[in-house]
Amino acid sequence: MFDSAIFDDPQGMVRLQLRKCTFYMRRLCWTRAQCILNIRLLIVAAFVEHLEISNEVRVGGIA
Repeated sequence: MFDSAIFDDPQGMVRLQLRKCTFYMRRLCWTRAQCILNIRLLIVAAFVEHLEISNEVRVGGIA
């Protein structure tokens, strides 16, 4: 799903998304809201993935 690099550098991923958003916003106004939503989803997904990995390590390995 998500590479651990996304969680290691979430700000870098957000900056990349913001650059894409700025490009699209120049063309279509409505994409700004979608971009903000995408960034939030990216951060949440990376955080959840990180928690799942942490729990597996704590329990003692991948099932």
